[in-house]
Amino acid sequence: MKRWFWILDGVAVVTFVFIGRESHALGNEWAATLRVAAPFLIALCLGIAATRAWQAPERVVT
Repeated sequence: MKRWFWILDGVAVVTFVFIGRESHALGNEWAATLRVAAPFLIALCLGIAATRAWQAPERVVT
């Protein structure tokens, strides 16, 4: 699988967290943003591992 899809997913998660922190006036420190994003990034990695997305990226796992 092309790894840039995974990078794009990670960037989307961090961007979403950054926007959420900004809208709640929690500041925009990178360390705090990554601390909030960590559970979502871990879940993304677990989802990729559970579905073995690197083997057949076009396959839909149900």
